[in-house]
Amino acid sequence: MAEYWVEHLQEKLQNDPTWPVNVTVEFFDVNSSEITASMYTENRIKHKSLPSVTGIIGPEGDLVGQAVGAVAAKYNIPCILAVTNPSSTVVGRPSYFNTSFLICPAAVSQFRTLVDVYVSKKVKTMVAVAKYDSDKYNEHTCFGAAALAATRGIKVLDTISLMDSAVVEEIVGNLRDNLKPDAVIWCDWAACALPDSIQQYNPLPYFKKANYLPKALSMLDCIDQPGVVQFYEEGLFQYVSAGQFVNEKLVGPDYTEDNYPYSSVFRPAAAKGHLTVSYTS
Repeated sequence: MAEYWVEHLQEKLQNDPTWPVNVTVEFFDVNSSEITASMYTENRIKHKSLPSVTGIIGPEGDLVGQAVGAVAAKYNIPCILAVTNPSSTVVGRPSYFNTSFLICPAAVSQFRTLVDVYVSKKVKTMVAVAKYDSDKYNEHTCFGAAALAATRGIKVLDTISLMDSAVVEEIVGNLRDNLKPDAVIWCDWAACALPDSIQQYNPLPYFKKANYLPKALSMLDCIDQPGVVQFYEEGLFQYVSAGQFVNEKLVGPDYTEDNYPYSSVFRPAAAKGHLTVSYTS
């Protein structure tokens, strides 16, 4: 991204006589260290014998991005952060990102419009299930959506971290027999992308086996994935919806339904009682 801006700014300077700014772009590798990122950024801004810093393109990653964003906010300097999640569960923007533009959305925004639809359809309760992953993408997204839903008046019955494939069937059974939520958001990107994970962790066969669906079932990064085409052919995605990865400040189609006449919260029978599932060949 930084290299692109070097080229872009040089081209503007050379070809546009009205372009008023001659910008120098500097590169520094912080080696994924938030301490290095913070110290270098602050020292560079305060270095008076070098040209003033008027903008920052920050590093990827939550911790290093937060470190740079906090320094940028301190000195009121615009900052672009490519892959930085401002908070996994807090609704709203922390003050240390006051001058940052976040290209990727906060985790709470991943299912933002989906939550709006839930509210409009009078969804009262929900459960979030997330497969544990070292980068926390699943948990941040699902539990962030749950935090957002809670601020909108939806009661979050549970947030479940899925650690082992052996408990997927148990979780589905608990949803059906005990928790009985109106809506379930299930976050496990690998369960629709990687063959082993699809076989071990995808919950749709277990929903079929349990002859159960909640009133609304939404899955992270699963709609239209080629690895689960067999589940499409079996009709298992008939009632699955998804969120979209868009910036928190943008308005657009950040909620999608699959291409069936009725899906998710739009099923006519959804609000009328217990739902069972049948399949025909």
